[in-house]
Amino acid sequence: MKLALGSVQFGVNYGVENLPPLELDEIKSIINIAQSNNIKIIDTASTYGKSEEILGKVLPENSDFKIVTKTLNTENPEDLEKTFNYSLKRLKKNSIYGLLIHEPELLMGNNANKVWKKLLALKNAGLVEKIGVSVYSNEEIDTILDKFDIDIIQIPLNIFDTRLIKSGHLKKLKDKQVEIHVRSVFLKGLLLKNPQNLPDYFKNYKNELETFHKELNKIKITPVEACINFVKNHEEIDYIIIGVRTNKQFSEIFNAYNKNFTFDYSGFNLNEKELLNPKLWKL
Repeated sequence: MKLALGSVQFGVNYGVENLPPLELDEIKSIINIAQSNNIKIIDTASTYGKSEEILGKVLPENSDFKIVTKTLNTENPEDLEKTFNYSLKRLKKNSIYGLLIHEPELLMGNNANKVWKKLLALKNAGLVEKIGVSVYSNEEIDTILDKFDIDIIQIPLNIFDTRLIKSGHLKKLKDKQVEIHVRSVFLKGLLLKNPQNLPDYFKNYKNELETFHKELNKIKITPVEACINFVKNHEEIDYIIIGVRTNKQFSEIFNAYNKNFTFDYSGFNLNEKELLNPKLWKL
């Protein structure tokens, strides 16, 4: 299991606090730290504002970073190819490592076969090494795995959101030799924040968040350490996608990644979609 660098914060407002995109100098510094610490994968998307364009500007020409990007929400195969070619142009790449369908519904609807056929064509043309999908639920995984042999999948997983572990889908994916990339390790930063300073939207979950922080304080573990350690304990996972805004945050994550300890996380998992799915947050 290795770390991968997320880039959503390079191009759009992000997180619980809806912070603005990073400045170019800050992004360059983060890229340099990632490179010096042997991070190989950068995750981006055509919907992340100027993220792809910025990566095209700041990535060294001779870098061995592997780029994974995601498509626009279109089930028209020709439009999908056009937007992918535009992504390559913005990234200044002739080919990339991974292309994911950003909205899983595109591989579940009436045009799913046409969409998949286009992905295969891009792969066979040597424009992308691996193809797959970003999902939210186990139902999406089941439907898509029954129809298509995906190479990569991006899933949400964190201390509060263990649905795909409990349902056995993590094992199911690995049994099919799918490369697993995990996002939302910090639940968009929510698990790292002081529960006293959160927006009103999260007041119904204040007790759970306070308990989480209190239990960690008892054993002198930071939220970053706990979040990374929890995901690291699942050997099926290939890459943990992390997003950072500062060099200090990067150092905290590297230190957490290299720290080994045991802790019982079983009492923290929840099922409330309104909390676990950031798309549903009303901030």
